[in-house]
Parts: sequence; C-alpha cells; structure tokens
Amino acid sequence: MTLWLERHEKMLWHDNFVQWRLAGDSPPQDRPPPDMDFCRTIKMTKHPTVKHVPLDHIIHDYGATFFTKALARYVIHTNQPDLSAAQLKREAAHVILPFQTVATFHRVKFYAINAHGYREATATVDSVHCQPPRKDNRGHVVPACFDTVLVNEGDGGTTGVNGYRVAQVRVVFTLTSLAATAFSHTCKVTYPPGLRGMVHAIRAT
Repeated sequence: MTLWLERHEKMLWHDNFVQWRLAGDSPPQDRPPPDMDFCRTIKMTKHPTVKHVPLDHIIHDYGATFFTKALARYVIHTNQPDLSAAQLKREAAHVILPFQTVATFHRVKFYAINAHGYREATATVDSVHCQPPRKDNRGHVVPACFDTVLVNEGDGGTTGVNGYRVAQVRVVFTLTSLAATAFSHTCKVTYPPGLRGMVHAIRAT
C-alpha cells in the first residue's frame, strides 16, 4: 500500500511537470515548475495552539499514556547516551518533572523543496494533526484527530518501508523557558534544545 501511494504521488508530480511543459516556459519571475524532488521541510506556527495544557490532560485527553516516562527517558538519554536500557530505565525512574503544564501544537505542516532550493511557503503539501476532542461554537463535540505516520528510526531509505515504523502522533509540545530552567536545576541535567516540537508517538496496533 505504501509503495502504491508513493508511485501514485510520483505520477501526479510527473503529470504536473508535463502540463507545465505543454503550457510553455513561464516568465523568469514566476516560480520554478514542480519536479521529482521529494524533500520536505517542517513548518511550525510561531505560537502554540494551547499555551498551558496540564500533564494529566496530556495523558487522558491526548492519549499520550507514557508521556512523563518518555520525556524523562529522553532527557536522561540525551545527557547520558552510553547508558544501557536497564540503566536508562532506572535513572529515568528518579526524574520528577518540576512543572505541571506544557504548550501543545495541534498541527505540523510540511512544505516541498525542489532541486533548486525553492520553497512554496503558501502551499502545504502534507500535514499531521494531533488534536483532542473539543466543542465547536454550537456546543457540538468534534471528535479527536490523531494522524498515523511513518517514523524513520534512523536507517530508513528514501523508498520502501525498511527502517520505518507505523505510529500514531499523540502530542507535539514545547516547554516554556521557565519550565526548561526548572528542569535543568531540579533534575540536574541539561535541557535538550531540540525538545521544542518533540513528537511523542504511540505505535499503532
């Protein structure tokens, strides 16, 4: 199924390229035509969707059951990458999070970058949603939306599914500067600067 979707996307891109060529060359000021390059860049909003979400809401509303444990293990592993799995689990068990809320993003957007390095900032080629249930203006409950993605585990290639795992994105979050400072002082570890926008994913069953 994944290979079929990949081939289908390539056929659509190729069809766009053919249509552009049949229409004739565009003026120099126009944007370059679509090509077969599938590079993507992530675009996050400047401000989070929700600024303060209690940790218990992250667990129950977002369904990120192991959020606090995963965060503790991530921070310990970043500071002590040589620990074994057993040592990492033992050290993470002693981490007490010195904050009660995090900021969350409900969408991650992806833009395409072609071979010329051009990015169409107004066109979103893909996106990932991770939004808990909510009520609309009329008081009707809008169901939750947690997209399923393919996660590259470090050795995945540009084609095929080897090195990837299927996961459901539950929450995309960031810590405030005060929370990060408290984390460093309380846990006596260095706060990973790349934690902003960290994705906590639950593997799909």
